[in-house]
Amino acid sequence: MKFKLLEYDTDKIRQEHANKFYNFIKNNCQEIIKESKNIPVYRGMRPPSGSSPPGSIMTPKSNRKPRTTHPKVQIILDDLFYKKFGWFPRKTGVFGTGLARMAGVFGNIYRIYPTDNYKYLWSPEVSDLFDVLEYDEGGYINKSGLKDLKKIINSYQENNLPLAIQSGHEIMFSCDKYAAELIK
Repeated sequence: MKFKLLEYDTDKIRQEHANKFYNFIKNNCQEIIKESKNIPVYRGMRPPSGSSPPGSIMTPKSNRKPRTTHPKVQIILDDLFYKKFGWFPRKTGVFGTGLARMAGVFGNIYRIYPTDNYKYLWSPEVSDLFDVLEYDEGGYINKSGLKDLKKIINSYQENNLPLAIQSGHEIMFSCDKYAAELIK
């Protein structure tokens, strides 16, 4: 039996992938570039399957499982965020930060570009919501903790993206898709 080896021009394939990736950003992600004043937003994550440099086009999860927050607490938080902002940032959001080293805690470092018409939330008082939450192993928050949660949620805002990025605090985005450019 004879085998015929197929030659692939890997440089050409890589270049085509890069062109598609950067065209996606050029055609779909200009609002984030303009609003952020081109200051990068980073996200730490494992490389998506089938991804290759320079990056991937991603679709946010519709029911994100929390990495560190108890699931019951995430439901409470999302309900409070929904009442105030009209969307579920903990369940459907894409998390980012202006600090590459902070993003690196969660995996490889990517620069992200949410597609146009995105929304975002951040708090000038809370760098990472997980760090300020107090609840028991069962995910139960005491009554004073619930009052604190409402105060925490009220500290979140939907404006001043450059300050949010420069603060290094957690930023939660709502978007249809986002480009994730591998940094390291």
